[in-house]
Amino acid sequence: MARKFTIMTRPTLIAGVTLLLTALTTAATALAHEFWIEPSHHVGSCNEPIRIDLKVGHGPDLTVLPRNPERYERFVVAGPSGERDVLGVDGAAPAGIVRPADVGTYLVGYRSRSSSVELPPAKFEAYLKEEGLESTLLRRIEQGRSAAPGRERFSRCAKSIVVIGDAPHVGFDRSLDFRLELFPERDPRELVPGESATFRLLFDGAPLANVLVRATAMDQFEHQRSARTDAQGRVTLPIAHPGRWRLNAVHMLELAPDAGRSADTADFVADYESLWASLTFEVPDARPSSPPAPVTTGVTAGVVAAPATGR
Repeated sequence: MARKFTIMTRPTLIAGVTLLLTALTTAATALAHEFWIEPSHHVGSCNEPIRIDLKVGHGPDLTVLPRNPERYERFVVAGPSGERDVLGVDGAAPAGIVRPADVGTYLVGYRSRSSSVELPPAKFEAYLKEEGLESTLLRRIEQGRSAAPGRERFSRCAKSIVVIGDAPHVGFDRSLDFRLELFPERDPRELVPGESATFRLLFDGAPLANVLVRATAMDQFEHQRSARTDAQGRVTLPIAHPGRWRLNAVHMLELAPDAGRSADTADFVADYESLWASLTFEVPDARPSSPPAPVTTGVTAGVVAAPATGR
């Protein structure tokens, strides 16, 4: 039986979206999907163990996730001497421990496998509103699909910056070749509390525009600022004070029926795919006295020694 779609004029459609967004605001606050890597410390010494936690939640409502190799494709640490797997005990938290042996800037990266979820229509659209995905919501209304459940495939692309010793100001913008990646355009050690910092978002290696990026102070969850990326994938956000910070961004894709079929559950066909990027780092109390090395314009080409093989 063919689907029937209601044709709406653009002004009527926009008015309807505005009313819908207002109605969804309260419900959306409970639909947080933030996921990030949280090391025990972002600055350390050579051979010092650093615990790596994987966390999910919103504000003070957090869950520490145990290590589960079935949930990820890559869980690695990349630094001056290359890339290796993050080691840990399956089923335990922290999810891993790293002991960098050399002075330098390291990136801990986590690329999850895809998971699937189906949400009731109202809950799915509340979640779209909460995550700044109004364009997807608008298309659902244009297509007459507001009464349909949200069938989604999602995955995580998380990174965290760790500095060992008196490291040169390079490597902080290294790419881990994740599909969705956030990059600082300056070494976080050079960021000045009270000023703004610029970051970049890439999807499949290309700049991604008009995506909402949130910056959250890890010790003051109520202190959150957000802005959308420009045509070059850049976004500038205020860094109000020193300490740990987290960036989050999500990109939603519409899928063709064949592309939306899950290999794990053959009877589940996703209508959407979302990619969730995060970046954690620490801003020092004051700018270091020594001048930094010249900073590149964004992304450092791959410098890893070999691909990770761990699951």
